[in-house]
Amino acid sequence: MFEEKKLRTVLIVEPDFSLARLTSRLLRPHSVLHAATLGFADDLLSRYLVDVLVFDPEHLGGFDFLVATARAYPDLRVVAYSPSRKADDSTAFGLAHATLRKPASDRALREAVLGDTDRREFRNLKRSQPERG
Repeated sequence: MFEEKKLRTVLIVEPDFSLARLTSRLLRPHSVLHAATLGFADDLLSRYLVDVLVFDPEHLGGFDFLVATARAYPDLRVVAYSPSRKADDSTAFGLAHATLRKPASDRALREAVLGDTDRREFRNLKRSQPERG
């Protein structure tokens, strides 16, 4: 069992509004933002202080988004939530703190999103720094 330490802001990237809404209800009383696209999610990440990002890295552009997000927001918890069989491997998406296969149980989803486990395979990804001449 995990302990929820503080209220968090969670960003869910899900094109299906009804699925995003169900996930939002499951994560109450935490604040949940919803983005239907990765572009809108990127915009929300730049505007709001988000603690956890939940999305499917296998969506078009998802792997690039995962890498860019890990670099730009190193303190952001990332949960890969995918219907892909790859999600059965907890390290399939090497920069994600947690990986779940859709559909997951309510308990597993809450623990992945709100817990503090870290199953990242690559932890030393640094922010891109401009080269100095």
